[in-house]
Amino acid sequence: MMTRFIAITLACTLVTLTHTTHAAITSLQGERLLNRIVAVVNDDIILLSELNAEISSQRKRANERGQRLPPENRFRQQILDYLILQTLQKQVARKQGIRIDDAALNRSLQRIAQQNQQSLDEFRQALLASGYDYLKFREDIRTEMLIARVRRQEVVAKVTVSDQEVNDFLEREKPTEENATSYHLFHILIAVPEASSPEAIQRAREKADDLVREFEAGSDFSSLALAYSDGNNALEGGDLGWRSLEQIPSLFTDIVGNMKVGDITQPIRSPNGFHLLHLSDKKGADKLLINQTKARHILLKVTAVRNEEQTRNKLLELRERILAGEPFADIARAHSEDTASAVDGGDLPWFGSGEMVEVFEDVAESLSVHEVSDAFRSTFGWHILEVLGRRTHDATEEQQRLQVKRALQRQKVEEETDFWLQRLKGEAYIEYRLDENT
Repeated sequence: MMTRFIAITLACTLVTLTHTTHAAITSLQGERLLNRIVAVVNDDIILLSELNAEISSQRKRANERGQRLPPENRFRQQILDYLILQTLQKQVARKQGIRIDDAALNRSLQRIAQQNQQSLDEFRQALLASGYDYLKFREDIRTEMLIARVRRQEVVAKVTVSDQEVNDFLEREKPTEENATSYHLFHILIAVPEASSPEAIQRAREKADDLVREFEAGSDFSSLALAYSDGNNALEGGDLGWRSLEQIPSLFTDIVGNMKVGDITQPIRSPNGFHLLHLSDKKGADKLLINQTKARHILLKVTAVRNEEQTRNKLLELRERILAGEPFADIARAHSEDTASAVDGGDLPWFGSGEMVEVFEDVAESLSVHEVSDAFRSTFGWHILEVLGRRTHDATEEQQRLQVKRALQRQKVEEETDFWLQRLKGEAYIEYRLDENT
């Protein structure tokens, strides 16, 4: 009897162990399937779980913007290429010793929360309520900060725009109402690889023509860009943002200048494929009028042989001499320790808000024209100043030069970034393991 009981017990145990082992194997197989490698990038790998997480995140953003997603296989390939470029840039950061610590990340998250008029905890709760994984969002921001820092070091820091380049541009593009206008543009690129056959080029052209017809039939341009564009901004729906004519590649400037809001271009051929542009909106530029002050000053610095009180008292003596009738300029030339302005009798260039230290601007603002201030302290030392005049200045030309310089730099940075990313990808070992059944 006992022998039979033991046999039955052993049989039940074996059945239980068999079911448990089968469940464990099934679970392990599922985990391996989820975490199998979909790409090898030099010494790093990209897992299917990472790809799926990014797909989910990008799909959610696209749905919130009301954009139509491309076919599933194409969308997965777009996201995988995006992750590959991210990985390559993170490898550069690792090689250069660039990292984003938690303190810097927390400051950035705090700024994002403040921009949304929330505390950091409120912002986190809002993300969770919207279905976002806060830890993934946090690491996404870290990655964005890391890549931005890498690009500043590897690309932006090496791009310069000279005053002569600004002059040459302004000479070519005389200021007019047209090139003072800003354009909100969207873009689609149907890529044509180098050495493509005439048949491949024709197919790309036909695809671009089909997209024009779809848009004219009522399709949303940003959804078409997300679904079909090979451009770097495809995941943003092809949005190029607001740009003036000098910020637009020369291939497109004449065309954009003649577009009306809502227009789409016919396919534009370039060495890398066929481009479509959509003008979403445009606006004119207003004159930039700023309030400026003209002043002169005398500066005395605290030194090892002249303390705060002695410095202030000496300056007050100089002030009394000025009030008694001695020329401000003569005293400034003889005594001011701001060597740059002393030679001009203490004269400073016209300045507007934010161009001087705060206390200097506050004192200047409080004075009447030709009034001499009391002695006051700044980070540079002790000052007295006299306001010589005030004006409203049309700073449009200076602002235009600054905008042109920034635009030329941005254009160079975009071009150099594209070349840099292409070079990174071309020099890397990349193995795709994404198949149709993934």
